[in-house]
Amino acid sequence: MYFSENNTSGLVVGTLTFVHERARFGNYSIQVVNKNENEYIAKQNSTTVNIIPDLLWKPKHRGELDNGQTYLIVFKRMKGSYEINHIDVSGQGISTTFSSVFSGFSIPFNVEEGKITYIGNLIIDEFSDNSTYGIIHRNNFDRDIEEFQKIYPNVKFSAEKVIRDTIRIKD
Repeated sequence: MYFSENNTSGLVVGTLTFVHERARFGNYSIQVVNKNENEYIAKQNSTTVNIIPDLLWKPKHRGELDNGQTYLIVFKRMKGSYEINHIDVSGQGISTTFSSVFSGFSIPFNVEEGKITYIGNLIIDEFSDNSTYGIIHRNNFDRDIEEFQKIYPNVKFSAEKVIRDTIRIKD
């Protein structure tokens, strides 16, 4: 991945942690919504980040941290205000397809040109009660940025310059 302070877009970094090693669903789609008032611009700048666990034998998560239970989320976005407020999930059984939504949370953040924005660590217990999937938002900045630097050594930045004042999360 190439990114520098001269980019016209910004880089968003965060993590998604699952409490259990076993994956309940086959696809997790994180909806990143642009908050621009112009509907066309909002649609153009919104995106979906997909996570697909290992489904070959026994469904289990295969993230980069915590023995596969935590995924490092990294994506570029144009300057603007954004929000993550739900994750669509889906799976397949022998003769059926099912889907659900993890919601009831809001992660608002701003993206600036040539800067990195840290959005925190979203922790999900996908095996909790269907109507209230257990979701916690934490600040694991030091761990997440250290892992980001290991996986993307070509991205040069100063951790002190990473935008993280827009997140209202617990340490």
